[in-house]
This record gives sequence, structure tokens and C-alpha cells, in this order.
Amino acid sequence: YLLPEQWSLLVMDEGHQELFYAVIVGRAEADVRNLRVPVGQGLAGWVAEHGQMLVIPQAENHPRLQQPEAGKDFRIHSAICMPLRSRQRTLGVLQLFNYRLDTLTDYTISFLHVLCDYAAIAIDNARYVERIQELTITDDCTGLYNVRHLYNTLTAGASSEPGPIDSKETSASPSDQSKAPWAGVEETRATRRGDQS
Repeated sequence: YLLPEQWSLLVMDEGHQELFYAVIVGRAEADVRNLRVPVGQGLAGWVAEHGQMLVIPQAENHPRLQQPEAGKDFRIHSAICMPLRSRQRTLGVLQLFNYRLDTLTDYTISFLHVLCDYAAIAIDNARYVERIQELTITDDCTGLYNVRHLYNTLTAGASSEPGPIDSKETSASPSDQSKAPWAGVEETRATRRGDQS
């Protein structure tokens, strides 16, 4: 619709109150890949702080414009920044730089609003799935890893492909092999089974 020269999706790092570039499409991609934008600074930072859309048809000498947001050699002539909001929180910002002015209509703005709503829902759902996965391997009270995590780690370690055979490994004495972190687990299980009968 708008055919911007560059667009990007920035996601909020709530712990540091910064935005990081999750997706960048355009000419200055390499310049801003590792750039982080503090909330309140630049176009994206202002949009994240206030939760409001910002449309700049003529960007020359705009007070909120910081050139590193688009890259060192990239000149910004026009910009649209829209917040990705869910449950009264800003989860990220969508930026479009140097779009065609004749394509800016009420319809395209409505389309961008819908796009941002779906992107915010996707980010929110991904964070919930990540949190659920974290809860399955940690204890609710202590926050420490639980037994399920231990078994998963041991299973993953046991099922990984063995590397090349080292002469040190083959010549190890039985006393050295018993120092492995999982040594004695099967013996303990067998002893417990024997105690029960």
C-alpha cells in the first residue's frame, strides 16, 4: 500500500525500557540491526512512551527525528510510527520511512491499525507461551528448576550423538567413571526397588 523505502518492527524490552529491532526491511538494515532505542527518545521511543500514532509527511528538521533510527546513510523524508498495544501496554512500534505521500489515506491508516493490533496479539501470545514453558520446568514457590527439567536435561544429554572416541575415555578406570554427575542414579533406583520388596 504505502511502499516505504524501509520499514521495521521494534519490540519492547520491558526490563531495560528499550526497543530493539526484531524485523528490518530496507536499505539501512545492517546499520540498525543491533541498535536499541530508549523509551522517550526518537520517533519510536516517543510513540512507545505515549502509545500514540505519529505521522510525519515532511520530516526535515523534525524535533523528534534521530537519524540513527534509520541508518547512517539513509535520509528520512517522511515517517509513520504506530504503537503495538495490548492490555493498556505498548509491546512494540511499527515504523515506515519514506512512504509515498499519495498513498496515505484513511483506508491505509485503518489497515495499519489492524495490522498493528494483530502483531500485538501475536507478540502477547508468544510471551505467554514462553512463560508457560518456563513454568513447566521451574518450581512455583522457589523459582528453581524442578525434577522435570532435570530429567529433560539428562535425557537430552544421554540421547545426544557421541563424539569421536578419545583414548582417555576408553582407558578410564571404573573409579573415574563413577564420578560422572549421573553416576549411581540407576543403582539408587535398583536399591530402592529392592527395599520395597
